[in-house]
Amino acid sequence: HRPFIDSMPALLAHGDFAPGNILATPAGISGVLDWEAAKGAPRANDLAWWSTVVEDGRLPVSGLISGYLRHAALDEAEYRMGLLAQLRILISLFAHTADVGNWVGHARCRRQLQAAVAEAGSL
Repeated sequence: HRPFIDSMPALLAHGDFAPGNILATPAGISGVLDWEAAKGAPRANDLAWWSTVVEDGRLPVSGLISGYLRHAALDEAEYRMGLLAQLRILISLFAHTADVGNWVGHARCRRQLQAAVAEAGSL
């Protein structure tokens, strides 16, 4: 997958884009915190991180994607890149949760990983 990944433009990616790093008011997002993991990467990386770290059903990635779509289109290649990024993140978290004995997190990662593999297999 390296040629595909290398073909994606590297843009500013937050690197830890999750609800805990968003400041919001009733009018909308007022700020984004915690930029130490920022890097040049495909923008799909932030979508993948959000969909991986957010608890099941809470603040689904669909809302984030609809916000992105108001400003820029996401094409099929970016969608596939997001799946690859999500798989990479989930595999790392799966191993980490086992290493630290977080069995609740490990089970959640396993469910998410199974769903992501099934989705990637349907492409």
